[in-house]
Amino acid sequence: SNTGLDEAKNVVVKIPPGLNPSSLLTVVTPALAVDIAVGESVEFTFKTLSSSLTSFSGTIVVESLANPQVSISIPTNIIITSTSLGTLRCFVEDDFSYYAEGLPPLEGATVEISNALAGGEVMSATTGVDGIVEFPSIPEAFYTVKVSGPEHSSVTQLIFVAPGVITFQDFFLQRQLVVVVWSVTPTQIQDQYEITVTATFQTNIPTPVVTIEPALVDLVPYEEGILDQLVIEVTNHGLASAFDTALMLPTDHPFLEFISPVGNIIGEVKAMTTVTVIVEVVNTADTGRRLLASCGSYSGEVCWTFPCGKYTSGGCGTIHFSGLGIGCGPTGS
Repeated sequence: SNTGLDEAKNVVVKIPPGLNPSSLLTVVTPALAVDIAVGESVEFTFKTLSSSLTSFSGTIVVESLANPQVSISIPTNIIITSTSLGTLRCFVEDDFSYYAEGLPPLEGATVEISNALAGGEVMSATTGVDGIVEFPSIPEAFYTVKVSGPEHSSVTQLIFVAPGVITFQDFFLQRQLVVVVWSVTPTQIQDQYEITVTATFQTNIPTPVVTIEPALVDLVPYEEGILDQLVIEVTNHGLASAFDTALMLPTDHPFLEFISPVGNIIGEVKAMTTVTVIVEVVNTADTGRRLLASCGSYSGEVCWTFPCGKYTSGGCGTIHFSGLGIGCGPTGS
């Protein structure tokens, strides 16, 4: 529209180089420069020759060739969609689908899908006893599919739904069988607190259920040279073995070295058993270096796997190491 006081002569649309001459976007009408009288409007029609579902953006410039100062820039985002329809069928399993009696699919999982390019409405459905949800007659497109469930992990995948057919997709969610809760309790000494870590877990489960003790290690006795051994217990409370069990200990403490007799590899932890690892803690600092050390926290972890058909499930448990107290008085000095 020309809202000015003079006629705009030889007005053209300039397509940014990123969109033309690649034929992603061309002007159909008007094909030539036009004059726009005061108070009048001209409608420009574009077309794209792209045959793929995609999106592209750039800045379209409308300007007068007679007076380049008469111009306007229009940020443009173009999404190419399809009117063809297809169906997405999702099948959801978890650890119990491979270990529990009857090998049940996962009931009650939530499946959410949204167009990965266009965004817009999020469609949602919940799996039944057969572990299946179906989204019929949805436009051909790439979809972001998120699957989640109570006491389970969540997964997100990019899925292409083809036109005229049913697109099948399997999903696997890991059960969260151990819940770790931190508790912080003030002590009678100002600015000092007692921290406890409690693991709640299920028993008599047909999969591995692994816990680590201790989950929280006070490093002060090791930093002060009082203790030099740390006992770590890895317990499998489940009814199936945990495989490839590995122990990772801190490597970033300024003067404590943690040496495991098994290295990083614990291996198989059989059902209803405990593996004990006695870690040697070597203090490499003299008194002066210990006093200069800053307060710090460090972490290690125990990880394991177990097979679930074509999937590999498993998990990791964190061991928290706290060095609060060394080099940190009430004022942090």
